[in-house]
Amino acid sequence: MAAVFYRRGVVERWGRGTLVMADLARRAGLPPPEFEETAGCVVVTFRPSRYLPPEQVRATLTDQQRELLALIDARGRIALRDLKAAQADRDEWAIKKDLSILKGLGLLDTAGYGRGAYWLRRR
Repeated sequence: MAAVFYRRGVVERWGRGTLVMADLARRAGLPPPEFEETAGCVVVTFRPSRYLPPEQVRATLTDQQRELLALIDARGRIALRDLKAAQADRDEWAIKKDLSILKGLGLLDTAGYGRGAYWLRRR
């Protein structure tokens, strides 16, 4: 089966995949993957040493959500009224919806109450 994958171009070079996985883990600051053979199968175990946020989050954010994050990053923390002023061309409910989505993704937090409330990046 491996020979078929190699001839079809699915596998780049023999033995290359394990080296690539080990190198990518090292560059990410993670422990190297563990390889073991069990009952004729190869099992690869990755053991992360810290939480790594999903990469897909960055790719699925809208331009407006990215802009909100940039505004919050620039100021450290920002009140909703200042976000509305900075994005005057957008509806208030659309801004609130985006803030809620970003909070649900674990990218933002709120602090304070009422008029003293503000948004900040979750660290």
